[in-house]
Amino acid sequence: MNAAEELARALGGARGRGNKWQACCPVHDDANPSLSITLNKLGKLLVRCHAGCDQQIVLDTLREMGIWPDHNRLAKNTAAGVAKPRSILMPVPSEAGEPDFEKIVGFEPDDTYDYRDERANLLGFIVRKNGDGKKEIRPVTCHRKADGSIDWRCEGFPTPRPLFGLEQLAKYPDMPVLLVEGEKAALAARKHFANYVVLTWCNGAKGVVAADWSVLQGKEVVVWPDADDVGNKAAADVIEHLKGKAKSSSIVRLPDDLPKGWDLADPWPEGLRPEVLVDAANADDSTLAKYAITAAEFAKLDLPKREYIVDPFISTSSLAMIAAERGIGKTWFILDLARSLVQRIAFLAYDVPEIRTVLIFDGEMPQVVIQERLEHLGLSNETRLSIVAAELLFHEEGRTLNINLAEDQQLIFSTLEKLEMDGRRPDLIIFDNISSLGGGIDENDNSALEEQLQFLIKLRHKGFAVLLVHHTGKSGEQRGASRREDLLDTSIKLVKPENSTGGIEGAEFEVHFTKTRGEVPRPPKLTVKLRKDENGTLQFLFEAKHDARPHHNTLLKIYEGAVVDGQWRSFKTQAELVEALGVAKSTVSKHLTKLRKVDLISQGTQTGILITDRGVAMLGRIYGELPGGPPSDKVVEARHKKDSDELAQSF
Repeated sequence: MNAAEELARALGGARGRGNKWQACCPVHDDANPSLSITLNKLGKLLVRCHAGCDQQIVLDTLREMGIWPDHNRLAKNTAAGVAKPRSILMPVPSEAGEPDFEKIVGFEPDDTYDYRDERANLLGFIVRKNGDGKKEIRPVTCHRKADGSIDWRCEGFPTPRPLFGLEQLAKYPDMPVLLVEGEKAALAARKHFANYVVLTWCNGAKGVVAADWSVLQGKEVVVWPDADDVGNKAAADVIEHLKGKAKSSSIVRLPDDLPKGWDLADPWPEGLRPEVLVDAANADDSTLAKYAITAAEFAKLDLPKREYIVDPFISTSSLAMIAAERGIGKTWFILDLARSLVQRIAFLAYDVPEIRTVLIFDGEMPQVVIQERLEHLGLSNETRLSIVAAELLFHEEGRTLNINLAEDQQLIFSTLEKLEMDGRRPDLIIFDNISSLGGGIDENDNSALEEQLQFLIKLRHKGFAVLLVHHTGKSGEQRGASRREDLLDTSIKLVKPENSTGGIEGAEFEVHFTKTRGEVPRPPKLTVKLRKDENGTLQFLFEAKHDARPHHNTLLKIYEGAVVDGQWRSFKTQAELVEALGVAKSTVSKHLTKLRKVDLISQGTQTGILITDRGVAMLGRIYGELPGGPPSDKVVEARHKKDSDELAQSF
């Protein structure tokens, strides 16, 4: 490797051969390598930035980076062999006028950042053009020509280069400093960190070595890196340069699931609390004191609200388990659950507020059986349900999946990240079942479960709802060590009825909720049996006529309607419904809000409160044959009248 190639590879973006190479210029943020490096016949290196950076500044920067060979004498000469005096004017004199950026840098910038000194005097500019997949960033400084006139050039600041935001540092000398990478990120951060002076340095990660860090003498500094390896290295380099200068310095620890390259100018992911991360970086990392927040502080945390996936026993960020003896129909149960979520239909007697996306890791079913069951349940064309089948994985890669192994856990995390990038992030992840997907340990040993439990907790921390499918033992309880159940938010047991006549493929059982956090599902127990409907599609029929939830009773009253002069009509107002039910106004208001949210009722100014088709279907599943209520033609007539009224109002 000759000197030209060695220098090019040290700068990055190296391409070329022999004595002629190109690399990334160290003076500007160089996405496309624009620095030519030539080793001449005398063994001397010649460098030139084709983006217009001053050659002397390039050489000074290479020296400061420690990669310019000491024996080379090019520092005293230009490519033409004639010395160039430094002519940059800082601050910029008032007679300089406004620069014509398009003429100077070759493009009309999208963003212009003016660098100023502590007295707010202009020092020069960094200009930026945003593009698809790449950006162009150039320095623009003021110069005095040999004839004494003044002009603007595309040349970088002399080293050591000023920081962006020095005027803010002088204005608020007692504030701590937040250092971010890039002017765009700095301006965005200033809107959110009122208690920090937000600064940056020019030329991105490569510019750390050439920045003037002396201005941070005695300051408390926190560095926010870009979310990638280059950003982390740049932050570490900044910390090295601040040693012996800053009073204290620390780096923000970013969450692992941020998009690669993410910075504070990008949209903030839901639930991200940058101010908490910055404050944590200031704390003593050797203790947990930074996490010991008061109850008052905890109450003010802006946390994503848990949403019900199945109301009220499966929510976002939760762990649930279904346990049953072999052959009872567990897989039918979870496939019917998946159908309810992806098609937004009630799951048994329980509401499904939103359409959801489901991912099933199946550990034991043959592919052909899965295919048949999808067809029987009407899921053959469903795109919101995805299945990772163990048999397919084995045929394609000759391997199995084991959630007890660290490498397979990481594989699952990577899979979830890829699905999210593709717009297919699952709301519910189902592992069917944990015996076939988690071998190699003694399941009766609590300590042996540690790796699996930590994996499940991480999934919950990331906001996923997780449902485990498991076998019961001889005692009738979930098989294996009890510690797994300690972490569950919901535990469901499927039990064969004493006088079971058997559903299709034996799928008939009682559903028992043995553990729930928060509201107890109503009904807390029901008997279900797999049957074909009139279209030949399999579904679970169930009996739970005497334990409906309170808002279901309100829904039933809306269905039954009011009888005035012997004629049926809908309730016109909430007050009428309150009187008919004989319950508190606040209770009815709460029920109506819940029913509207899941589209079980609608309300028009002319027609009053009406039950929807979803509402009628829900009542049918809960009460069986509906008691009372209007003739079907009255329901149709009322709905047509509502449509006509709204159509007339629209004109």
